[in-house]
Amino acid sequence: MADTTASDPRARLLEHFKGRENQPSAWDDLWKGEDFLPWDRLTPNPALVDILGDRTDLIGSPVDGERRKRALVPGCGKGYDCVLLASYGYDAYGLEVSENAIDKAKEWQRDHEKEYEVKDEAIGRGLVKFVNGDFFKSDWEKDVPGL
Repeated sequence: MADTTASDPRARLLEHFKGRENQPSAWDDLWKGEDFLPWDRLTPNPALVDILGDRTDLIGSPVDGERRKRALVPGCGKGYDCVLLASYGYDAYGLEVSENAIDKAKEWQRDHEKEYEVKDEAIGRGLVKFVNGDFFKSDWEKDVPGL
């Protein structure tokens, strides 16, 4: 019987996490290698692109009075969605359990942020901050103001 693990991303992920108690470490190992990231589409989520561009009636303005709205992106990966949100004026906090992913997100932001033009000069670009932490714990919340 042929090994389908190499050709089936789901099977490969299941095998990678099999028997591993430390899930954050397992995710970090995947980001460290960066040769197998089947969830990484190299671009912001198309649904987020659509809602920010075409459906402001659903989400409103990125500012509320004089206060800039904040967005939390759990499992932000390389931070594509965070950079997109910031271009619309939101302060975007990318939460990631993998330090290696955060390093890659900072690098991607540095190399590509200028490709995401500010959508409204009066509002300006929002902040992008990448936070290391496990969404299911609360130790990261200190790094996101106002929670």
